[in-house]
Amino acid sequence: MKGIIYCRVNPSNDRVANNDKLALQEKRCRVYAKENGVEIVRVYMDEGVSQNDQLLHYLRYMIEDVKKTKLPLAVICDHPHRLASDFDVFMKIETAIRFAGGFIVSPGSPRFGDDVLSIFKEDI
Repeated sequence: MKGIIYCRVNPSNDRVANNDKLALQEKRCRVYAKENGVEIVRVYMDEGVSQNDQLLHYLRYMIEDVKKTKLPLAVICDHPHRLASDFDVFMKIETAIRFAGGFIVSPGSPRFGDDVLSIFKEDI
């Protein structure tokens, strides 16, 4: 199976700390990918942007690239809140990724299932 990694850090004046955080996120995602037999084909990083930036720069590119892929593609992020901390925004992003042919996995959060009750439990 093929996959991509998405990393994001919030705005900060400390660029070195942001780079360290991005590197740590990518490392965790790569370890997760290796342990689960996922071949990473690309890494996307949004540095110094907040969720309020509507649809984050590289997140948009990532979703477009997932659409271009004809195979199911794992979207690996360190933790779901890297995509969005707001539940409604997260659901919109997850829907866009699923519609494009991808699915989200995360080493930082257990995956419960795809039914409504499981999604609710996962959010709690």
